[in-house]
Amino acid sequence: MATVPFSPVRFCILNFAVYLSGLFLFGFSAASILSVCMGVTVMACTARRLGIWNAMALAITYLMLFDADTFSYTSLKLRSWYLLLLPLLFHYLRKFHFFSRLPRNGNTVVSLLFAVMILFWLVADPMNGKLSAVKYVLFSIGTAFCLKESFLEIADKIGIDKQIDFFVGMALFVGMWGIFQFAMNLTGMGPKFQDDYYNFRPSAFFSETTWYAEYLVFGMIYSSYAYCLRHRRFYLFVSLLLLFGTVLSVTRNAFLALAVWAFTAGVLGVVRGRIKLVHPIVFVGIALAVSVFVVYGEYANDLFVSIQGKFTLQDDSAKGRIEAFHASIGRIADSPLIGNGFGFDSEADRTSVGGTSIGAKHANLFLMIGYVFGLPGLFALLYLIFNTIVVQTNRWRVYHRTESKYAVLLLCVFISMSMFAPLFQFPFGMFVLATVILFSRCSPSGIQV
Repeated sequence: MATVPFSPVRFCILNFAVYLSGLFLFGFSAASILSVCMGVTVMACTARRLGIWNAMALAITYLMLFDADTFSYTSLKLRSWYLLLLPLLFHYLRKFHFFSRLPRNGNTVVSLLFAVMILFWLVADPMNGKLSAVKYVLFSIGTAFCLKESFLEIADKIGIDKQIDFFVGMALFVGMWGIFQFAMNLTGMGPKFQDDYYNFRPSAFFSETTWYAEYLVFGMIYSSYAYCLRHRRFYLFVSLLLLFGTVLSVTRNAFLALAVWAFTAGVLGVVRGRIKLVHPIVFVGIALAVSVFVVYGEYANDLFVSIQGKFTLQDDSAKGRIEAFHASIGRIADSPLIGNGFGFDSEADRTSVGGTSIGAKHANLFLMIGYVFGLPGLFALLYLIFNTIVVQTNRWRVYHRTESKYAVLLLCVFISMSMFAPLFQFPFGMFVLATVILFSRCSPSGIQV
């Protein structure tokens, strides 16, 4: 088996064929059953070579692509991959690798600090706060922990390059499906292939367009890494397709993340003393994109106006985020030392414009951590981020480790997105954090450092 579980193209084609036929015949609701079947297929194709636990981790990363309401079960909005995560978490906790694999430095101290603060709020919070804390521990921290353990084991077995091919294949499928959705919405056949077709912008199988666009940005980063390793133009074409899907999404946060990626890459180039010119195929891709917009005619103009409007900050979404920003800073000031805990009031903890969440469910990572844990938790988080960026940047500068460069790129893009959208509370955000650790610990040969 050359790749895990398929080459990016084969993986995309297989998934596209399955969902196209199934949704065409039975409508979007059929995607719920199909996603579970394909998740089982991922496990079946990888279990023999990688082991059942690692196969379960790959199935979880795949099932994270399906997060619309159709894929929620019961009033608690349970996801199918929870059934895989719980035994996987028990498996890795039994092996006691969590703290043993942390460096014996400030990272360990910070991790213990957060553990103590979480235990405190498990006692002090009201019931909804306790449940939220448990949810974060199991399905945020627990997910990132399990995936990073499995990803490191997979890299040992087959190499990080083949593992990244699987991630590229997932992103290619998501991107192509979103472009297909956009085309179907133009023809009026959107309801069969998209849950929120009435928004016109593509969302693939996510709950909203924001997650579609942000996932594609990370897909471009994984594809860029694969190109750096193999220098195959295929990965550049994948990136261009994902970029096209991102443009169709008209998502402000994704555009900002692309700018952060470009800026961070430039800084890392200066640090190493080597700045590469833009590949000619990028210019070809831009010319093709412009040609497509010309063909679309009036739709191209509407798309441009929509993108332009996103940056005026006059829409309810932007106004709500600005209001939430000021309100959360005030609440952190009210309890700066111990924070306010995980409790959340669905009525009192929302802005008057746009209904943006405040406090424990704030869309800004730093404001959310500052609200829950106070300034000690916020400073601890800043230490973890700063320490990771400094260590990996130094490895990139001294040893020219491409993986260290991409660990920094992924982390900086993740942070930029988490300033305006709760990616840190969203399932595939934990997948991204796991890959940050993967890049920081592995080389192309799969050897951990």
